[in-house]
Amino acid sequence: MTARQAISSGRFEKKLKKFLSLHPEFRSTIIEIVDTILIDPISRKYKSHKLSGVLRGCFGVSINSSYRITYAFDENNVYFLNIGSHDDVY
Repeated sequence: MTARQAISSGRFEKKLKKFLSLHPEFRSTIIEIVDTILIDPISRKYKSHKLSGVLRGCFGVSINSSYRITYAFDENNVYFLNIGSHDDVY
């Protein structure tokens, strides 16, 4: 499998920077999650799952029991949408 390219908005980058400033202990976990998703966007390793409702067509992945990353993907790219607590991202 070929890795997809990561695409993120300025909004996601800002939220990621803020998240990491508050939770630096998750930096290596987030890097590992992103690397995994780029190779296999529906990897079960981090409980990747389809979303419904307003986020239908997108996916969520668990950083831990409290925090999530939402994203969408196509054949060539993974689009990172949001990061934060369960209630913040959904």
